[in-house]
Amino acid sequence: MKDLERHRLNELPHDATEASHIRYQLARDIAERCPTPLGLEVVLTGSASHGFSDEFSDIEMVFYSDQIPSTENRQSWLYEIDADQSSFDAEPIEDGSIWATFRYQGIWVEAGWQTFNAHERLLHDILAASIIDHPRLTLAEITACAVPLRTQGQLAHWQEQLTHYPDQLQRRLITGATELWMFPHLIEMRWVMARRGQWLLLRDRLIRAVYDVLRILFAVNKQWEPEWKWLDAVVASLSIKPERLVERINAIASMSLSEQSVAACLQLVLDTLLLIPPPYIVSRSVAMLQESLRKHGYSE
Repeated sequence: MKDLERHRLNELPHDATEASHIRYQLARDIAERCPTPLGLEVVLTGSASHGFSDEFSDIEMVFYSDQIPSTENRQSWLYEIDADQSSFDAEPIEDGSIWATFRYQGIWVEAGWQTFNAHERLLHDILAASIIDHPRLTLAEITACAVPLRTQGQLAHWQEQLTHYPDQLQRRLITGATELWMFPHLIEMRWVMARRGQWLLLRDRLIRAVYDVLRILFAVNKQWEPEWKWLDAVVASLSIKPERLVERINAIASMSLSEQSVAACLQLVLDTLLLIPPPYIVSRSVAMLQESLRKHGYSE
């Protein structure tokens, strides 16, 4: 929970990149220039809040209020602070937030507006394990690692709630990501796709398997799953994981599609399932994967 303590103190990581500090300072400037009705609570999220930013990174910010301000009011404010090339989403996205993009002092900014009530409902549903889809579930990690730029204490309250990772959520995620591998005919279809040369479909199935591996590992470690953009950094804190995890994922994603890529993917899935502790029972899935690899000549 050290990350949560650090973010409560309004700090970037001690090893944050220079690009992260630059974006943090620009975000602070934007927040200071934001009228209170447009953002009672303003936070920095994304790569800068983690300290990962590089020269290509944008700034991600979220503005919380009782009601989402109108496009006209947001547009007028961005004009006043000399933001340029601004564009505004016409409709909110699935979580109820609405977004705008603009350039500020030469750096792109993605800014979202969300109401307190909508954000709190989503966090409640995540903590109740009612939400398990990856896009919405990442809200927990985004909130947990946000850095306050203007706060009334709401962010600290949300982050305190997120110090607890629900057992029920772990159970739903692990169950959902492992049940496929109980069925030998579904495993066999990966090999069939390679033999048929169905490369688009095969790549989709392999990437889905890799995402399931990551979801299993974050659930096993009881860590909120992040976006997968900064893979090296986000898996570094996992204490339970297969050896050479990042290297193996990158190899699967970049190698030419063939039976060898199928084998590499299935072996990674197998190694991940072997790390799942009781009370979860994945012995059938383990046996099916082992048999499939053995059948196709790839058993260790």
